Amino acid sequence: MKKYLFFFSALVFIGIGLNYFLFREEFYSVSKLKPTSSLVILERQVNRKIERRKRGYAKPDKPDHYINYLRSLVSLDGQSAYQEGYKMKALESAMLRRQSLKSSSEKLPWIQRGPGNIGGRTRCVVVDPDDPTKMTWFAGAVSGGIWKTEDGGVSWDIISPDIPNLATVCLAIAPSNTNVIYAGTGEGYYNVDAVRGDGIFKSTDKGNTWSVIESTSGNNLFYYVNSLVVSHIDENRLWVATNQGVFKSDDGGASWEDSGLDRGDRYQRILIHPFNDAVLWVTRNNKGIYKSEDGGDHWFLVYDMSSLVPERIEIAVAANDPDVLYAMDVNSNFYYSQDGGTEWGKSVENGTVTEFLGSQGWYNNVIAIDPTDATKGFIGGIDLYRFQLGNEIASSGRQAFSVENNMTSWLGFEYFGGRYSNGGVEILEGFQNQLSEIQIQFGPDKVQKAHRLVKKPSEPDFNRNVADDLGSLTYAGYNDVPFRVVDLSTGVQLHVSYVDGNENGSFDIYEGGYEFILIHDVPYAEEAANESVVSNGGAYETMVALYPKLIEGVVWATSGLPEGDLRIRSYELKNRELEASRISKWSAFKSASDYVHADQHNITILEEVGDPFSIVVGNDGGVFYSSDGGDHWAHKSKGYVTSQFYGVTRHPKRYQYFGGLQDNGSALSSVNPNGLSEWEDVLGGDGFDVVWHPRKTTQLMGSYYNNLLQKSVDGGFNWIDTYKMIGDNGDDGSAPFITSIASCLADPDLLFVGGKSGLWKSSDFGDSWKNIQMGTYWGFTSNSSPKVAISEADPDIVWAGVRVNALAGYEIGRVHVSMDGGESFEDIEPFANMGAITDIVTHPLDRETAYLVFSLANRPKIVRTTDLGVTWEDITGFGLNNPRASSSNDFPNVAVNTLLVMPFDSQTLWAGTEIGLFISEDDGVTWTYANNGLPAVSIWDMKIVGDEVIMGTHGLGVWSVKMEPLSNDIKHPFIHNAGINPSGNYVLHTIFDVALDSFELYNDKGLVRTYRTVKAEDRVLTIPSAEGISEKWHIYGYLNGMKYSSNVRHLELTAVSQALVAYTNKFDEDDGLDDFVGSYFSISRGSFSSNAIQSPHLILKIWI
Repeated sequence: MKKYLFFFSALVFIGIGLNYFLFREEFYSVSKLKPTSSLVILERQVNRKIERRKRGYAKPDKPDHYINYLRSLVSLDGQSAYQEGYKMKALESAMLRRQSLKSSSEKLPWIQRGPGNIGGRTRCVVVDPDDPTKMTWFAGAVSGGIWKTEDGGVSWDIISPDIPNLATVCLAIAPSNTNVIYAGTGEGYYNVDAVRGDGIFKSTDKGNTWSVIESTSGNNLFYYVNSLVVSHIDENRLWVATNQGVFKSDDGGASWEDSGLDRGDRYQRILIHPFNDAVLWVTRNNKGIYKSEDGGDHWFLVYDMSSLVPERIEIAVAANDPDVLYAMDVNSNFYYSQDGGTEWGKSVENGTVTEFLGSQGWYNNVIAIDPTDATKGFIGGIDLYRFQLGNEIASSGRQAFSVENNMTSWLGFEYFGGRYSNGGVEILEGFQNQLSEIQIQFGPDKVQKAHRLVKKPSEPDFNRNVADDLGSLTYAGYNDVPFRVVDLSTGVQLHVSYVDGNENGSFDIYEGGYEFILIHDVPYAEEAANESVVSNGGAYETMVALYPKLIEGVVWATSGLPEGDLRIRSYELKNRELEASRISKWSAFKSASDYVHADQHNITILEEVGDPFSIVVGNDGGVFYSSDGGDHWAHKSKGYVTSQFYGVTRHPKRYQYFGGLQDNGSALSSVNPNGLSEWEDVLGGDGFDVVWHPRKTTQLMGSYYNNLLQKSVDGGFNWIDTYKMIGDNGDDGSAPFITSIASCLADPDLLFVGGKSGLWKSSDFGDSWKNIQMGTYWGFTSNSSPKVAISEADPDIVWAGVRVNALAGYEIGRVHVSMDGGESFEDIEPFANMGAITDIVTHPLDRETAYLVFSLANRPKIVRTTDLGVTWEDITGFGLNNPRASSSNDFPNVAVNTLLVMPFDSQTLWAGTEIGLFISEDDGVTWTYANNGLPAVSIWDMKIVGDEVIMGTHGLGVWSVKMEPLSNDIKHPFIHNAGINPSGNYVLHTIFDVALDSFELYNDKGLVRTYRTVKAEDRVLTIPSAEGISEKWHIYGYLNGMKYSSNVRHLELTAVSQALVAYTNKFDEDDGLDDFVGSYFSISRGSFSSNAIQSPHLILKIWI
C-alpha cells in the first residue's frame, strides 16, 4: 500500500471520523433517485399491473410466466406427479399420526396480526335466505377458505379452519333445505398463485362443519369447479361446470352423470332458471353458450361463438324475467338474449366496444342484472359499471329463429341434437337466408299428405341425432298425416316428410318412439310426392326438422286432435345500444364513496333490502357493499383476514409488520396489531419480498414483480426506485416474476437479488448495485425465481441457485456457493435431479451447513450439507438416490415453501408447507404436523425477527408467536466502519448491542486478538499497523456458548477533495443533490413544494 494512501486516509479520518463515531443510528446517504410518495407508487404500479395483463402475461389460451412458475416448482417436465387429492390425504394422515403420539402437541400463543382491512381474492359470496335482514353472508376466498358474517361484513369468522388451502371459487345454498351448502374448489385461471382444488365440499349444518364429497376428492374432473347450481326442489340434485366438463348428480354428489358435452374444455359458468329446474345454461370457453331444457340430460349449442375467439365467457339470467340473459367474452364484447337464451345479439356503446374488463377478462369478468328492470344491470371488470340495454341500432348480420309452441298442454319436443326447443327442433340449410314464418297446424280438419321415410336396411340403428340420421333414410310411401304446414309469409302450403320409426305405415307419437317431421321449401302437391324429396330420401330443400313428444298423460289419436299450432319464425337479429357508466374506481381514495378494490369476481344483488336494493361484491380486495343500488360503496372486509402474502418482515424493535401481498401491493401495519387491525398500503401492484433494516430502522425495502425494488428511508412514507440500478428488471424476460431479496442480520446492509445475468449485489442496502456473473450452470428462465441465502454464521458464505438438475432435455442448473461475500461463486455438481429450488436456508451457527428446499412430488423436500456442498443428505425421508413416493420419517409428500432452523436449538426445524407447519425436534430424523395453534394454511414465508417467529401465509394473513429465549436484542456484533488514523493504525468503530462473554477480531490474515469482557456499548478498536496490513475485518462474538458473527467490513479509503471556502445549493437540480451528504437528514420534497433538507420529524401521514 502506497504511503500517500495512508496520508489521504489520515485526512479523511480527521475530517469525517468524528461524524461516524458520534452518530451511528439511522445514518444513510442521499440516493441519486428522487423519492416518490406511496400514493403515486400505488397508482403507478396498478397501472403497470393492468398493462402487464394487456400484454398477455396470463392469457388463458397458452402457457406463460404465471402458470409455468408454479409448475416449475412441482415438476421437471411441466406435469406434476402429485396424486389426486394429495393435500387433504397428506393432512389427514399427518393429523392421525399426531394423535397417535403419546405426548400431545404444545399450543403456542400465536397471534394473528391481520391485515384486518385487506381481504384476499374473493370469487363468491352468497346470502343466507333465512335471514330476513339479508346480512348473513358466506364468502369463499381462493386460498383462505370459507368465511361467514352475520352483521353484513362488520365482523367475520372462518368456518373451514381444518381444510388446508381451500381454494373456494363457488358456493350454492340448496333452496329446498338451506342447511345444505355446497362449495366448489379450484381456481381454474392462469394467475401466478392459482390454487388447484380438491373437489366439492358439503355442509349439512349451514356451514358449521364441512366434509369433502368423496367422489370428487382426488378426481381430476373436479380439480377446478368453476361454478355449481342446486335444484330448487331437491337438495341432492346439483349441476357443476368444471375445467373438464359438465356433470350432474341426483344423490348429493355420491355419483355423477356426464352431460355428454365434450370433455377437456373449460366450462365456465352454469346457471339454473330462477323457477324451473329443467332449464339450464352453461358457457364453454372459446366455444359458446349451451342450453338444456330437460334438466341437463341433453344440451344444445344455442350460440356458437368460436369464430369470435371469445376465450372466457360469462353469463347472467334475470331473476324476475328469465327470458332475458346477458353474456360477455374476454374482450368485453357484450351480448343479450330476450328469448331465454336461444338467440343472441350484440350490444355496443356509441358503436364501439367499451373496455369493461381492461383486457383481462380471462381474470375478472362478472355480470348481474337489476332485479327491478331486466334491461339494466352491472358489469364487473377492473372496476364496476352500470349498464342499460337500449334500442335496436343495426343488423347483427345473423339470421335468428324462434319456436312458438301453442300446444304445450299436450305436445313438447324430444332431444335429437337440434338447436331449439330442448334440442327437439333443428333449422336446416333450406331455411337459411329467408325471412319466413312456418306454421304447423293441428285440428280436426288439418290433414295433408307427407313423404313416409324409413331407415335404409343397410344402415345401423338410429342414434337419435338428427345430423346423423338424416343420411340413413329412404322413401317408403306418400300418405296422410294429421297436421298441415303453411308458409304464413306467402300463404303457400309446403311439402313435408316424416320418419316412420316403428314402420307401421302412419305418423304417430308414442312413448319411446322416434318419429320426426321434415319441412321442405317446396310447394305442396296433394296428388303426387315430390320426386327430388323421394330420390334424396327426404334430404331436399329441407328447412326444419322437429321431433315432437306427448306431454305425460296425453294419449295420441290421429283423429280428434285439439286445435293448435307450432310456429317457427325467421327474423333478422338486431344489435342494440348500450349505455354504461363507471360506478367505482380502484384508484380513488379509500375513504371515497366510489372506492372499490380492483378486479371484480362476484356480484350478488339483495333485492329485499336497500333502496332500491343492495349489492355485495367480491374482488381482489375482499368484500364490498352498497345499500343504494351501487351509488355508494363501503369496504366490508373488517376481520376477513384472507390476504395472500409472499413475503413478510417486522420492525427490529417493535411489533410492527411489513409484507408483500398478492393483488394488494405491500402494506405496513400499526404497532402491535391484531386480526382486526388495519394496515396501510405503501406500494401498489403485486407485492413480493420485503426487508426491514435491523439497525437503520427507518429503512425498508419492498418489491413487486420483475425485480422492481423500492426503498424507503423514512419509515415507508416515501419510496425510491432502486431497481433502476439493477440491470435485470422489467418484463423483458431478464427478471423473475417472483421477486426474492436476500438479507441477513449479521450484515444488514448486504442484499442480493437474482436475474438472467446472474446476481445483483448491494453492500449499502440498495443505494448501489453490482452485477455478479454466475456462469453456465445458473439455470435462469423467465418463469423461475432465483433464491439466495447469506449465512448468519459467516456473511462471507453466500448460497445461490435457481434449480438443481442435470437431466438431459430439461433446464440445467446447479446450486452455487461463495466464500467471499458474493463477489465470486463456484457451482456444485448436482447431487440429484431435484428441479426448481423453493428456498435456500443457512444454519444460524454453523457456517458450513445449509439447506435446499424443493417441492417435487415423490422426491426429497429438504436436503442438507454440513461441509459447504461437498456432500448432501435428505432429511425428509424420500431418499436421494432412489426416491420413494412416501417418506420414511413422516414428512408429507407436498410442496414446501420455506424452512427455519431455531438458533436457540438447532435440532429444532420448522418447515412451512402448502398444508401447514411441520416440525422436527431431532434435526430432521423425524417430523410431525405441528398442530400448535396455527391453522392448516399454505405458508410462504417464515422469519425470526427479534423475539418472534413471524409467518406470511397465502390465505390467512400474517401470524406471529413469541418464543423463549428469542429477544429483540441484536446479539451480532457490528463493525460500523473501519479506517486508518494519522498514526497509521487501524481504527474500527464497533457496536455491541448486548454484553457478550467475549469476542474475537479477525482480519484476512486470521485471528488478530481476543477480548474477554464486552459491555453493551459502542467501542473503538485501535489495532497497530505493525500487526500486519489488512483491508478486511470480521468479529465473532460469544454469549452463553453461542457464536454470533458480525458483518465483514473493508477499509474505507476515500480521496480528498479540494477545500472550498463557500458552498451554495438550492437542491433544485438533479446534479446538485449528489454532492451534499450527512447524518440525520435527507434531501427530498417531502410534504413541501420543492426539495429541501429534511431532518427526522413527525409528519402527518394521510393514507389512501
